Amino acid sequence: MTNGLLVVELMTGRLQLGDNAFEQHQPSRMNVAGDPDDVIGPTYTTFAGLRPYPPAPDGALLTQRVDRAGTITNDPATAVYGVYAAYRVVVPGIDHQIAAPFWNLMTSNAVVYENGQFVTEALFENPFFATGYPVTEAYWARVKVAGLYRDVLIQCFERRCMTYTPGNSPGFEAEAGNVGLHYHYWRYVEIPAETPPTATATATSPATSTATATSTPTATPTNPPTATPTITSTPTATATHAPTPEPATVYLFTNAWGKEHDPSSLMSAPLAVASDRLNNIYVLDAVNDRVQKYSSNGVLLQQWGGTGAGDGQFDNPQGIAVDNDGNVWVADTNNNRLQKFTSAGVFLQAIGTLGDGELEFEAPATIAVNAENQIWVGELGGANPPRIQVLTAQGEFVKAWTTAGPIVAGLVEPRGIAFDETGTAFVTDFGLSGIIVYDAEGNPLTSQFPNPPGSFKPWGITVDPDNRLLIVNTVNNTIQVRDTDLDPIYSWGSTGTNPGQFTAARGITVDNLGLVYVADAAAGRVGKYRPDGLFQFGWSDDTRGSFLGPTGVEQDDALYLWIADTGANRVVKFTPSGAYVAQIGGPGTSAGLFDGPVDVAIDSQDNIYVLDRGNNRVQKFNENGGFLTQWGASGSGNGQFNAPSGIAVDANDNVYVTDTGNHRVQKFSATGAYQTSWQMAGAAGAQPWGIVIHDNEVFVVDHAQNRIEVFDLTGAPLRTLGGPGSGNGQFAGPTAIDADQYGFLYITDSGNDRVQKLGSDGAYITKWGASGSGEGQFENPQGIVVDPNGNVFVIDTGNHRFQRFEPR
Repeated sequence: MTNGLLVVELMTGRLQLGDNAFEQHQPSRMNVAGDPDDVIGPTYTTFAGLRPYPPAPDGALLTQRVDRAGTITNDPATAVYGVYAAYRVVVPGIDHQIAAPFWNLMTSNAVVYENGQFVTEALFENPFFATGYPVTEAYWARVKVAGLYRDVLIQCFERRCMTYTPGNSPGFEAEAGNVGLHYHYWRYVEIPAETPPTATATATSPATSTATATSTPTATPTNPPTATPTITSTPTATATHAPTPEPATVYLFTNAWGKEHDPSSLMSAPLAVASDRLNNIYVLDAVNDRVQKYSSNGVLLQQWGGTGAGDGQFDNPQGIAVDNDGNVWVADTNNNRLQKFTSAGVFLQAIGTLGDGELEFEAPATIAVNAENQIWVGELGGANPPRIQVLTAQGEFVKAWTTAGPIVAGLVEPRGIAFDETGTAFVTDFGLSGIIVYDAEGNPLTSQFPNPPGSFKPWGITVDPDNRLLIVNTVNNTIQVRDTDLDPIYSWGSTGTNPGQFTAARGITVDNLGLVYVADAAAGRVGKYRPDGLFQFGWSDDTRGSFLGPTGVEQDDALYLWIADTGANRVVKFTPSGAYVAQIGGPGTSAGLFDGPVDVAIDSQDNIYVLDRGNNRVQKFNENGGFLTQWGASGSGNGQFNAPSGIAVDANDNVYVTDTGNHRVQKFSATGAYQTSWQMAGAAGAQPWGIVIHDNEVFVVDHAQNRIEVFDLTGAPLRTLGGPGSGNGQFAGPTAIDADQYGFLYITDSGNDRVQKLGSDGAYITKWGASGSGEGQFENPQGIVVDPNGNVFVIDTGNHRFQRFEPR
């Protein structure tokens, strides 16, 4: 049994009362996903207007974003999630792609109860039984989830809308919306609140009715733009004119992200790579004798190992795999053994010594796990011939062999093992320059060698979710995609140092979404690719999740955080849930490079202004990090700087810079044209630092004189807040400042390792924090920003992280 086309009714307002009987109402204004009080996320009305839009190209990366008003924009930053169009549905009245996370869920296997027993089979006999066909494309949206705005991918089907929330707990990233609850609310709360319907839809024939239910009448999608502004403008008006609420006085720690950059995390020779069911990526660094575990976004989660022969130590390890229980197996090559760890790197077991007997090894170099949770190990041999040895997941011997089939006498240098969906094993033999195919019992089936000779020297191999082989060809640094008959489909990659190229490609793995990870041993990096080979990003150390003395921060209209990572000479973009997205910059003096960037500001067009302190200049970038312009130089003249510290933008996109060494504030146009400047009070002793503009007032932190000076937009002094000390409303070396929509001020009181919240008149409201590295503690905090919901993000400079606090 399945529900009717409830989503179609919610979108169109076309309430079905019975067979071929309809009544027209307003489309539902319920949020499709997230918290009920979310005022910026899309509604069913929003998605009604998206139905006519055409499908994305097959395999296209999905980066379109929609807002509550139904406006669609392209957001390249969402490419970091690696979601692509996986399956196109073309039926009468419908032509849409299905996003990969939803298609994977709809076609997944699970334990089901059938004929009196539990069996693992397809979750849905027909993938569309529970959802119906897609009625829109999939779009990213900013959605409030448990009080936090996050990126959520939403796609509506006839019977329910699906959501994909990166970073959710495993098993809860791809979910089906509660259409029953939404439909009940629409029918019994929203509809009764309307004026009575003016007309009842005319009954149609069954054939017409079916088509209508599947594809909403074409006139319907034109209605939402009229209704939608009412929905979206109301919250804006309320926020602007509502009386100032009682200020929150309690701020609870919710999360922290980041750590100090560890230069030793730099990869030296990543030879092998594996992924687990949670899409974590395990990289085996042979020269550094260690395993590094990363998120699929390239954030280093942990690492373990070290040189030696003890438990948890390695000597030139060359193979890695994850078993069906999530345990990590390492082929410890020069120690002639296997080691087994938990996914957190806790040592469990060491198996083997030098030899050719059962559970003995000579130079094990590749390892893989089949669907039966058997461990297949390829040994290079030496005194003994190369062979394949099979173990249980408990480390018990199953079988071993050296044969390679009828064409060649035996294996020479097995470097990769992978299994297709039938359990057939494919072994790449670098020494033989070919691929050997075995059945699940280890019996050789066939083999293939290059023509012409020398054109193919395979290493790593994996099988993607579509049961295709991906093989690393070391001759020309390409990834060959073949079917399971070994016939070529296409290839990608080349030799070089540019993105998408390799200098010595070796290991390869595929995650659950079909995204590909390739270990480039000579370049010391791992690259992430789409199934068609389009480069996503790469990494070589822990910089995607670490900092080196971060300072300033700002938040754009999409609520992304832009953090000045001062010691690393870059600006890093994060989601508000702490996921790394991108970075701009690097060390240098050329355009787009930095020398100690300290603060960030963002204008009404989402252009990004970076205060490049060491180069005494401001650099301006577009929302995607593309360089636009720069201004400034060392000195004390107009438009020159001496170790500037803070930057802010007013409502007209004028730019204000605290010119610390010159004891002044300078004001510029959005293109860098000098407008005016003014000195701080007690100029010789003043150190203007953080700056924020609210309600046509400029609030400037005086770091040295432990106070906040307030000016109008022309620099005329208005009042002074605070003073030296550790009491309420007093400061010790304050650095950064931000204001919320009501004008409450948030200051990083760095010398006291705390945050203080004041009224715009300086009245003390609350404080939090203490010295330390624990949750809610700080070490010299130097950046702060408040989001539209009142959540506070603090740059904890000395602890090389940022923390989030929620008002209660």
